[in-house]
Amino acid sequence: MQDLYVGYRYYDFNPSQCRFPFGHGLSYTTFELSNLTVTRPKPYDAEFSVSVEIANTGDLAGAEVVQVYIQDLVSSLPRPYKELKGIRRVHLQPGEIKSVTLDLDKRALGFWDEADGGSWRAEEGDFAVLVGTSSANVPLQKVFALDSVISWRGL
Repeated sequence: MQDLYVGYRYYDFNPSQCRFPFGHGLSYTTFELSNLTVTRPKPYDAEFSVSVEIANTGDLAGAEVVQVYIQDLVSSLPRPYKELKGIRRVHLQPGEIKSVTLDLDKRALGFWDEADGGSWRAEEGDFAVLVGTSSANVPLQKVFALDSVISWRGL
């Protein structure tokens, strides 16, 4: 059985530095993220959207990958510090700004719960949405609350 703390999760769990964090890329231009918005999760299915603006602040055209991580702030089980739940590659011309929206649902918030007879479960409580361009570069964060427990079988 694999441990919870593999890959980028290991470097979140341990204070040692990683030379090239997950999602790290090289570019001939620079990018900036701003204006993070998160819609309130819908009851029973927890569908929600994460939107962010990305700007090419450099002099050349380029591409960047927007990464969305979820952090369960109060969990009944040990969970990684953050879990990657969505990505979107964006191509931008110099000075161009684009809005990126990723739609997520209960699977982004849930975990496998053996104690519940073997089902997926998203617990009520606070979650943080972390948005960045690598696992070590997540400058934007918003916290939201899930108001009820959601349990389901299957994917």
